[in-house]
Amino acid sequence: MQPGTKTEPVSLDEAHRPLREFWNSNASWFNASPGQRTPALVEPLLAGLQQRKGACNRVLDLACGAGRTTRALHEQLAPSEGSVGVDLSDVMIHAARSEGDGENDGDIVFHEAPAENLPFAAETFDLAFCNLGLMIFPDPSAALAEVRRVLALDGEFRATVWGREEHTTLVTLLPRVARSLGIALERPARSNFHLGSEAALRAAAVGTGMQLSRARPVTFRFPFASGRDACAQMGIAQDSPSPRLATLSDAERCRLVDGCEAEAGALLARSEGALVMDLLIGEFLPSR
Repeated sequence: MQPGTKTEPVSLDEAHRPLREFWNSNASWFNASPGQRTPALVEPLLAGLQQRKGACNRVLDLACGAGRTTRALHEQLAPSEGSVGVDLSDVMIHAARSEGDGENDGDIVFHEAPAENLPFAAETFDLAFCNLGLMIFPDPSAALAEVRRVLALDGEFRATVWGREEHTTLVTLLPRVARSLGIALERPARSNFHLGSEAALRAAAVGTGMQLSRARPVTFRFPFASGRDACAQMGIAQDSPSPRLATLSDAERCRLVDGCEAEAGALLARSEGALVMDLLIGEFLPSR
């Protein structure tokens, strides 16, 4: 049992079971393609926290996935009592534990749990992070309230969310091309861009015991050699279809992959060989 861990089991409600099933089914695909880019987002997530390096006790990483962000945060912050990664998906947690080299992972622990019901005692962590996860939680406000419970009084929570949809060519490529071709893709019940403004982040924190101190826009440029290369790295391919492609017929998938490769090539030609991801980093503090 780790220090600060609650002994009672963490249960899942109806809102979390489908989300866990989705990530359990798609963990391998995500970790092999889009998930390769998540550690690149750590540097801006840590901006201004240099004084915390080696001066914090424990660090929490929510929606840790395969643990790549957790390990990068741990390396940069060097918490004296270690880092903890948490994810809803048991398949992701297995991947996180498996990717470690053992030698440098002694101070990093991974737990399976929903962000809204963490298996830790109050005021366990000095710093908490969530890299591209807050916007997909069933109840972001409940997650913020739970972060407040496990965060020290002088702690800080930082979350990266998708920003402006119209400025994010990296993740809007597939649905835009599908619409242009008249191909119907499964649509999420709620857009993953729903927290992509300062006002939305501030509203999500109301009544949680946390308050938004700052929202920082960050734009990432990801270079690709060609439209085909871009699509392959995003999992848009015939032999490795993304979950949204998997439900299509062979003919539709072929048309859509070809269309995405052509559109990605055109975007790369207009933007100096890179596709763009527009993000917003929310910095939250406990309410006084």
